[in-house]
Amino acid sequence: MTLLLDSARLLLALSLVFNPASSGACLTEEFNCTQGSCVSKDSVCDFTNDCVDGSDEEDCSRYKRCDFGEGLCDLTQSSESFSEWIRTTEVPGLEHDHANNQSAHFLALFPSGGNTTKADLKSPVFTPDQTCQLSFYYYVGAKRGGLQVLIEPHPSGQSTAVWKNSSQTQMGTWLRTVIQLSSNDSFQVVIRGEISADSEASEILAIDDLSFSPHCVTAPESSVPPPPVCPLSQFYCGNGVCIDDSKVCDFTPHCAHGEDEAKCPSECDFEDGSCGWYELTLGDGFDWVRGSSVEVPPEFYGHPPPLDHSTNTTDGHFMFILKNSSSLYPRAVLRGPWFQQSASGCTMTFWHYNSGISVGAADMYLRIKGVENNTIIWTTLYDQGTRWNQVTVQLGRITRPFQIALAKISLGVFDGVSALDDVTFKNCSLPPAVDECPKHTHFHCVHTKACVEHSQLCDLVDDCGDGSDEEGCSPELQCNFEHGLCSWKQEQSGGDVFDWSRIQGPTPTLNTGPWKDHTLGTSYGHYLYIESSLPQEFMDTAVLLSRVFQPTHRRGKDPSSSRHPCVFRFHYHMFGSHVFRLAVYIRTTDAGRGHMLWVRYGDQGNLWHRKSLYLTSARPFQILIEGTVGDDFNGDIAIDDLSFLDCVPYDGELPTVNVTPPAVTTAAPTVQPHSCPDGEFACVAYGECVPHIKVCDFRQDCSDGSDETNCVKERCDFEGGDTCGWQDIDPSLVPKHAFCWSPDQGESIHDGEQYHRPVNDHTLGSPGGWYMCADSSNGGYGHIADLHTPVISTTGPLCTLVFWYHMSGFTVGSLQVLLKYGNVTHEVWSQTGNQGNKWRRGEVFIGLSNNFQVVFRAKRGISYMGDVVIDDVSFVDCSPPLPSQPCTPEQYACANGHCVAQDNLCDFINHCGDDSDENPYICKGFSGRCSFEFDLCSWRQSREDDFDWLIKAGSTPTVGTGPSTDHTLRDPSGHYLYLETSFPQAAGQYARISGPLLSRTSSECKMRFYYHMSGDGIGTLSVFRMSEGHLHLLLNLTGDQGNYWQMREIQLSYSRDFQVMFEGKVGRNPKGDICLDDITFSPGCLLAYSAGVEDSTPPPPPAGTRSFPPVSFLLS
Repeated sequence: MTLLLDSARLLLALSLVFNPASSGACLTEEFNCTQGSCVSKDSVCDFTNDCVDGSDEEDCSRYKRCDFGEGLCDLTQSSESFSEWIRTTEVPGLEHDHANNQSAHFLALFPSGGNTTKADLKSPVFTPDQTCQLSFYYYVGAKRGGLQVLIEPHPSGQSTAVWKNSSQTQMGTWLRTVIQLSSNDSFQVVIRGEISADSEASEILAIDDLSFSPHCVTAPESSVPPPPVCPLSQFYCGNGVCIDDSKVCDFTPHCAHGEDEAKCPSECDFEDGSCGWYELTLGDGFDWVRGSSVEVPPEFYGHPPPLDHSTNTTDGHFMFILKNSSSLYPRAVLRGPWFQQSASGCTMTFWHYNSGISVGAADMYLRIKGVENNTIIWTTLYDQGTRWNQVTVQLGRITRPFQIALAKISLGVFDGVSALDDVTFKNCSLPPAVDECPKHTHFHCVHTKACVEHSQLCDLVDDCGDGSDEEGCSPELQCNFEHGLCSWKQEQSGGDVFDWSRIQGPTPTLNTGPWKDHTLGTSYGHYLYIESSLPQEFMDTAVLLSRVFQPTHRRGKDPSSSRHPCVFRFHYHMFGSHVFRLAVYIRTTDAGRGHMLWVRYGDQGNLWHRKSLYLTSARPFQILIEGTVGDDFNGDIAIDDLSFLDCVPYDGELPTVNVTPPAVTTAAPTVQPHSCPDGEFACVAYGECVPHIKVCDFRQDCSDGSDETNCVKERCDFEGGDTCGWQDIDPSLVPKHAFCWSPDQGESIHDGEQYHRPVNDHTLGSPGGWYMCADSSNGGYGHIADLHTPVISTTGPLCTLVFWYHMSGFTVGSLQVLLKYGNVTHEVWSQTGNQGNKWRRGEVFIGLSNNFQVVFRAKRGISYMGDVVIDDVSFVDCSPPLPSQPCTPEQYACANGHCVAQDNLCDFINHCGDDSDENPYICKGFSGRCSFEFDLCSWRQSREDDFDWLIKAGSTPTVGTGPSTDHTLRDPSGHYLYLETSFPQAAGQYARISGPLLSRTSSECKMRFYYHMSGDGIGTLSVFRMSEGHLHLLLNLTGDQGNYWQMREIQLSYSRDFQVMFEGKVGRNPKGDICLDDITFSPGCLLAYSAGVEDSTPPPPPAGTRSFPPVSFLLS
């Protein structure tokens, strides 16, 4: 009995497995079979008996079905296809329909002799609906082919692909698909089969048993417009209107609702379809397909797939590469719609995504009907990052039908995402026809009846669209370089270094120069360019000369009275990371450049640009075009389509410059020459003499200032290129391309150079301002350039050189300031390496000095990436003091009769000029005074700090930090106090030094000292008042304070005896030495009457908790 029950339970379980819905109600999306089972509603009336009792195939009267047993039903073959679907019962390799019936019919498509085979099967016209559904069976027996289902709005509109067989489709078997169809307009369904030209003869596609759901409602005959009745050469717009085929896809809608541009829109975001873009070799396993982010196969990316560019969502659509083949050389070619023509300003902008470890290159090319070879107009190489990149390509005037194609080769190892989105054509439509044009300013085109400006006539560009604006033009005023240089010629008289080159297609160097000429817009066209690769070097020039023209106006005649002035038009192309300069000059003699009319610097984008220059000259003239090489090989510059309008050729030659001065009779001098005694200078003003020691001393001692004429100026901003007396080596002695100083502007910077040279000067803060630059594009590693003053006879005691410098770039060298006495030179300031892309202040204390020169010395780094630049150089307080009147009580009377402030006594600076203010007998009474030339004087190291201050001569051991000299002597033998912050010192450690004990009775006491804090990551210098173990902060300086000695003065007073203490703390970087020198106290600072001073520095707290000593430490 138990065995029987178990058997019953088993039979019941099996019945539930094989009839899972035999018990219980069916779901809403299911069909209830008569015998009680449930099947998907998608399976109803699909020519397959899914219910055991066949009830799902009984009531199919509302479905529109076709099994091709008696023909095509109400389906039609497309007349636009050259191939057709064949109704058959068997073909080689396929001898039955999907139900394995060998006598049943189906539709098949075969390859057709070396050409791409394409056939469309169209449904009836359906009314707008969102729930229409199609099911059918299909068979793919072609490795290089595939099936698509499209929705085509009726009567016209852009087709939208809604289904495509997967690249992973199982070959050689019948498969079923169900497709949801949705349209807001009346529509037809198109089933498209396509087999590539290189398919085998045995490869086939097949379809069978189509079924449209009841929601697919056929539109009534009355609502379907009759087929158009137009001649073969015309396009039907609808409503009985026909237009010429030449007006279809010309970027201008001629039909009332734009039907003529519907299949070739000028803007496409791929949201509503492919806009006429299609894969050329569909089904070869490497295809462009339309889809969204979720459809990008996950094995093709190492990062999340790209969001659609249009909507920035995963729902938006774009074109992308789908790979499903191990073939070594599969090629995906995406072709756009055919366009009839384009206007001269036509550009195409698109967004491209090319990312992956092995994503490969992509080429975009231009196909022109009737032209054998295609023209590359854009290319991208390898991984461009996980982002969409915008690209603009220039199409220009194209007079024949053309097509854009984007090709991709996988090389068998494609791994990445390559995608296209948001394609836009701009300024591509020809100007509209009008009845009348302004007579004096415009030309009325003969056939198109458009208006173009007078300045566009005879410029080698068909602006009208019918060529009438280029008819009747003088060939001697135009040149497109298709047949040579025309009337232009290369400079042959030594005014340049090399020649312009004539070329077709792209220039030899990648990522610079144009892909095509401007005239034809193809690789067949010619243009001129300068080759910036070797043997050319930086600043080499190539000059092209025009023919000579007559004066544009005659003497006594108003040049503005001419209705149409002489104008020169040309197109130029400046693309590349190291493009330098293109300039146009006008000259009236046969030598030299003449007057500059126009100049451009740097990368202007991968586009041809048009420029018009209006010319005026009272003499016969000639135009010069000069191209200048940049500092690397990516600097090709091109020109094309040069033309003159309303300019008259001149039969003669330009006059030669007379280099021999004419003989003249010397007029009697108006100023009598005079002589001066030895040791004196003869002023230009008659009868005046001044001692030579007063020449070039920053004071005008001659009444006419002639004693300072040939000297360095007190202040120099280099504006206008004026070097203010600063001198470089004689240019005639400098070899070409030598590393040297020269005045320059930010305006001359080309793309990329802004990272190692300032765009704005320091004076004006603008690209138009001038500065002095040692350009590292010239010379070699370690080369030196000196910029020096004439001999300066004497300076005052407070003379200071102040300047601003800019040192930016990966390989910038060094800048030094030197003082030169005869043949003896020593460094007083230096800076090395990259200081950031900003202006920094430099200062050198010179003091009283005689018969010397100041030298700025730049040393070139290892490459061109790092220019050394200076600006706003000033000699402050450098004129020597004048003899004084009787000194006041607040002044000190020097031995030589000069008067100086009492505050300047014994401060280690020779204010008097005879050192009498630094007399050791006087200075002995100044307590705490120390220059550190011999020892620490009365200053003492702390025993409770981490390390000690050191005495040093010359520069500090760490390169790139610290001063070049001390402040006292200002030469390498002078000493100063410094804090070494490199190893073994660590960040946060500190060193302290304390001065003498000062009395509480001190009155008007102040301390003066000099400090130097320069370097990246420098620490902190603090000054404390210390009394009875308590610290009071007086000054705190943190970080880089500038690469020069600076003076600080601090007022001192307290109710108890006290000391001053300096604390230096190590920063985060070893390049941060802190230096002290020339500490002095005023006479009001009195020593306390203590027998000795104990080191009472408070001990530091535990490491990591201290910034300043706590306890009774007070901040003011």
